[in-house]
Amino acid sequence: MTYLVTKIKNGTPYYYEYESYRKDGKTKHRMVRYLGKTKDLAKSDDFIVKDIKSWGDVQALCSIANTIDFGKNVNLILQKGGGVEASKLLLILAINRILDPCSKNKMESWFRKTALDSILGVEPHLLSAQNLCSFLDYLTPDRTERIERNFTRTLKKKFNASTDFVIYDITSTYTYGSIKNISEYGYSRDHRSDLEQINIGLAVTERDYFPILHQIFEGNVPDVVTLPGTARILDDRCNDDNTPKMTLIYDRGFLSEDNIKILDTMDRFDFVCGAKKTNDVIENIDDTITDDTFEVEIKKDDGETIKGHSIEKKLYGRKRKIVVLFSSELKLTHSHGRKNRLKEASDSLKNLSESCEKRNKSHDMLVVKIHEALKRVQRYFTITINDHPECNHIRVDRKENLSIDKRKLTWVEKKLEKVIPELELSGLTNREIRKQINDLLGSLRKHYTVTIEQKKPHSTFDYSLIESEIKAAARYDGYHVLISSNIDHDVNDIIDLYDSKDGVEKAFYTIKHPIQIQPIRHWNPQRVRGHVYVCVVAYLLYSVARYLLRKNEISHSVLDSLDDLGEVKQYVKSYSKGKKEEICLTDISDHQSDLLSSFCYPA
Repeated sequence: MTYLVTKIKNGTPYYYEYESYRKDGKTKHRMVRYLGKTKDLAKSDDFIVKDIKSWGDVQALCSIANTIDFGKNVNLILQKGGGVEASKLLLILAINRILDPCSKNKMESWFRKTALDSILGVEPHLLSAQNLCSFLDYLTPDRTERIERNFTRTLKKKFNASTDFVIYDITSTYTYGSIKNISEYGYSRDHRSDLEQINIGLAVTERDYFPILHQIFEGNVPDVVTLPGTARILDDRCNDDNTPKMTLIYDRGFLSEDNIKILDTMDRFDFVCGAKKTNDVIENIDDTITDDTFEVEIKKDDGETIKGHSIEKKLYGRKRKIVVLFSSELKLTHSHGRKNRLKEASDSLKNLSESCEKRNKSHDMLVVKIHEALKRVQRYFTITINDHPECNHIRVDRKENLSIDKRKLTWVEKKLEKVIPELELSGLTNREIRKQINDLLGSLRKHYTVTIEQKKPHSTFDYSLIESEIKAAARYDGYHVLISSNIDHDVNDIIDLYDSKDGVEKAFYTIKHPIQIQPIRHWNPQRVRGHVYVCVVAYLLYSVARYLLRKNEISHSVLDSLDDLGEVKQYVKSYSKGKKEEICLTDISDHQSDLLSSFCYPA
């Protein structure tokens, strides 16, 4: 906001218009213009500037929303009884996640700093935390799934988006408390195994990474379990939209014989997936190693060279195209990774073994500890657990500063070495054991201290590396295998399709970082689901913005473009005469104008 500054020179007041701005985290001031003397002000049609708000960035996102028929697609499914339209609430929440993620308590304050009130016609006081949280209750799984169908149809119509190839993956995000029926301890991609989590499945288009389906699973659900349900939903959409064929692309973590057989029952489904190095898959690698014939050689941008060879072979009950790939860079990665994991496991086992000597551990506790230490490397170790019954632990120590010739004690100590193990397991009382030791020592007992401790049942273990297993695993370093259900797929196409799966990984990164799905500030399961869907919708807007920038050959990233547009402000010019006000925009540069046009403004 600008303000008036008066400076007195030679007794005459001069007036200037100043504004405040921030630079390097500090508030500074600068002159906007010179207004003149008192008589000049009286003659001019003077005005003041007030209510400065962000306009360019929010207008761009609203224009994108209009382009994908946001209001129509949402309001057809979410019928609210009154208040702000459901589509506007969802859009406001999604825009906030992209531009300045904050809690529901701070939403109204953030909203007042933007021009969304005039763009959307929503009063700021209607965005209370209670209203926004209540709105999340409307975003039930069945409703959001239908909204996603609507958006997918619009993306196909407006941008020629294709669902012929769809990438599916799953990630996790942690919670700071227990959420009934949804959060559980499980494998954490965020390395927060100390916290409960939820799992989020996401399907995106292969070409532009538009999100078309999301699902939420309990935090302990394995990846492989989620695939059949997701495939059935996508198959149902194929039927509704008359999609002739859909190819599902997924990582090896989802591969199982049962899942393959389920996908085989869906006539509209093909798949391209990674494969684990199981015995039936290793056979195909062995054939390639023996033949040493590669059909293709691909040079990556980072300099990595990948060689590929395809085989048509019956696998999991049907004929498949199997692609075996080899990379010398990947070979080094596999080798170094295994060495590091084995070293970490060996160090953990060594520390555990030493702790067994200091403190008793039960058999069950030892099994759990060993299992934790051997994650991903169990096959390379032989473990033998030794269970020890309750017994007495006997120590006979020489006293210090003995005047006797210590060589005279040697013969009796050799006898003790034989007798003590028998006495420890004899079941005699401490008094009886002490008497037998004293009788054995005779006149020499004054030179010794006898300590008897009762030791409870406990377990120890021995371990060793299986070198043959390590050698066998090293044989397949650098190789990985892809499977395609469509034997007509070209080997290059299969490789390109599988490589495209990093698109869903980038989507998860965007949802977790710029959009900031964390922290989840809800403990009601339905509101957690609603919050997740808001973040997915934010990613939908983000992905459409990215598509539009690429289409218009603008090299800026989405966030940089929105930052540039954020410099375009809306303000109110209030005149002193006639009490007239008008809404204005700051100057828009050519670059900002190009960005707005790319984002379909005016819509």
